[in-house]
Amino acid sequence: MNNLNILYIEDDPEILENVSFLLSRYTNEVFTATNGEEALKVYKEKQPDIVVSDINIPKINGLKVAEIIREDNPSVPIIIISAHNEDHQLKIAKELNVSSYIRKPFTLQELKDAIAKAIKEK
Repeated sequence: MNNLNILYIEDDPEILENVSFLLSRYTNEVFTATNGEEALKVYKEKQPDIVVSDINIPKINGLKVAEIIREDNPSVPIIIISAHNEDHQLKIAKELNVSSYIRKPFTLQELKDAIAKAIKEK
């Protein structure tokens, strides 16, 4: 995992800080964004190896961000995180071929497992 760059998208400042700190211990670099517009800008500039996004983020939601990224790069692994387990969101995530769908609250191990799965798919 150490040579990977990850884009982590989360609008809750405390979760963003804690998770990005933990991810930085296992990856080369963690890029962060707090809303969909910022996420797409960072994605285009940095071209991360993996994208991890909360669904409920301001400006452009995480599923729309995933859709736009998919149009640019059909093979970049995307991990979706949500506090909800709504069927229509799961259906959209599957249609976008996301690598994993993680429910909040999640453990570091769940996130590491999802990243490991994404690496294998890559």
